[in-house]
Amino acid sequence: MVDRVERQLKADTHFWLRNVAEFVKTAHRFASGVTVVHDGRKVDGKSMLDLMAFPIRKGDLFEVHTDGEDAVDCLEALELTVLGMKDPFYYDAEEPVLPSPIRHAAAGFRPGA
Repeated sequence: MVDRVERQLKADTHFWLRNVAEFVKTAHRFASGVTVVHDGRKVDGKSMLDLMAFPIRKGDLFEVHTDGEDAVDCLEALELTVLGMKDPFYYDAEEPVLPSPIRHAAAGFRPGA
């Protein structure tokens, strides 16, 4: 029996590279096909390139469609993945963790000086 399920999700953070990688890794654990729909565009939810070119930002609503024998389990796992996504620059720190070149510049470090 082939199931097709879909669910609308809300992004709690931007789909940064690490978050997209986690989403794709989770999707690949299942045999079901995964499609992500946002702003009328559809992309393959198992493709890093497709999802990276697909701007899902914090607060955006998007749909995840799964079809296959394990579609329900796949969708539940992807929903948990989306709910667990974190902003890579903020990780529950009191102050944001900035990428190192920005952190060095903020501290007054100048290369070659």
